[in-house]
Parts: sequence; C-alpha cells; structure tokens
Amino acid sequence: MSAGHEHRSRSPWMLLLPVLAIFLVGPPALGSDSIGRAGQPAAVPQRPSGTGSLFGPLPPGEAPLLTVSEFQTRVVWDTSGSLDDRAVRLQGFVVHPDDDPGRTRLARMRISCCAADAAPVLVDLSGPAAAALANTPADTWIEVTGALRTGSATEANGQVPTVDITAVHGIPTPPNPYEY
Repeated sequence: MSAGHEHRSRSPWMLLLPVLAIFLVGPPALGSDSIGRAGQPAAVPQRPSGTGSLFGPLPPGEAPLLTVSEFQTRVVWDTSGSLDDRAVRLQGFVVHPDDDPGRTRLARMRISCCAADAAPVLVDLSGPAAAALANTPADTWIEVTGALRTGSATEANGQVPTVDITAVHGIPTPPNPYEY
C-alpha cells in the first residue's frame, strides 16, 4: 500500500440507519389486533386509602365526556352512584371479540410508561344503537352516548362494564390515541 492512501469504511454509519428510522418514522398506534394479544384488560386501579369520596361530581351537561379509564374506575370504585341513570359520552375504537363475533366493544389503550406496557380498557356496548355497529370495521374511532348498565362490571368479566348506548357517531382518530 502506498503512503497517503487510506481505506475508510462507511459501514459503521449504516448501523445508525435503523435507529434513525425508529425516531423518524413512528409506529402506528396499537389497535384492536393488540386487544387479543394483550391478554387481560387493564387492571382497575386499586382503591386509594383514606376516607371520603374518591371522586368529584361528574362534569356538568346532559352527557359529559369521560375517558374510558375514568369511566371504568368510577364504575368499580364510586359508591355514590354518580353514574346511575346518567348519560355519558365515551370515545374509543371498535373491537369485535373473536370469542363472540356478535358483540361490539369500545376500547382504549392505557399506558403507564410507554406503548410497551399498554393494556386495553374495554366497555361492552349494548342496545339498539350497538346492533348497528356489528358491521363497523375494527379500529374505527367512535363516540357513543349511553348509560351504565348497573351491576354489569364484575370480577368474573374482568370489571368490563356494559353501556346501553343511545347514539353513536364516527370521529377522527385523536392526535394521542392512548389514555394515561
């Protein structure tokens, strides 16, 4: 080899390409296909210690918008009956469970730290308006209006409440599809 002639390899820089791709091209949000793989629904947060009411009053309005996580937590832990006979609105994506194709669920993915620990928060949808969702494609984002079917969330069904819906309409995918 002659002096002054160097061989430089560009291959070490090629190792950075996959890392850059991860930062530049974000993966799609987790959806209905993740529900079956996630196993169990997200655990309902444990009841905080202390006395007094755990929850403030529901937001004002005929049918306040709640996150699916807040709704489920209230269903399990709110003993004041704030959800009894009260219409609420929930937003999430459509899931058709493999074990019961006639059933439709509303879902959101709740994360604690990052998408790797995401777990589904589920609500069973029932009533005449829910029947119209049977042909709605999975992962379609919707907003439902309805009322809790009291006593529907049990340990046997993983604390998944049932909402008798009276209205449903499509919505765009939110900028952040996860709940925290």
